[in-house]
Amino acid sequence: MINAGDGTHEHPSQGLLDALTIRDRKGTIENLNVTILGDLSHSRVARSNIHLLGKFGCKFTLCGPAMWVPRELEKIAPGTAIRSVYKIEEALEGADVVIMLRVQTERQHEASISSMIIFTGTS
Repeated sequence: MINAGDGTHEHPSQGLLDALTIRDRKGTIENLNVTILGDLSHSRVARSNIHLLGKFGCKFTLCGPAMWVPRELEKIAPGTAIRSVYKIEEALEGADVVIMLRVQTERQHEASISSMIIFTGTS
């Protein structure tokens, strides 16, 4: 049985599809440098990819606005190399695979970036 997801925690079927796509494009899913960009805080896909690809020796770079890159993601897969950065240029250095996440407004309970920009703009 394959779990299709459990609410806001994981999305294993998407993780399997991502692994298959990576293998088809790269020829392997072993020991790759994987960069995940975007709304990591609300992403089930990021968590599932870290768990699955980490089992194949992949290393991860997580990147996004600080409020969307929770430090606890660095610890969700013991033994898996995971680092967080906040500059896209740094995140892309040495990346074999880049996974771009969308903004998950339906899962957010805090103000979105667009709302923050509107309210913090200059007068």
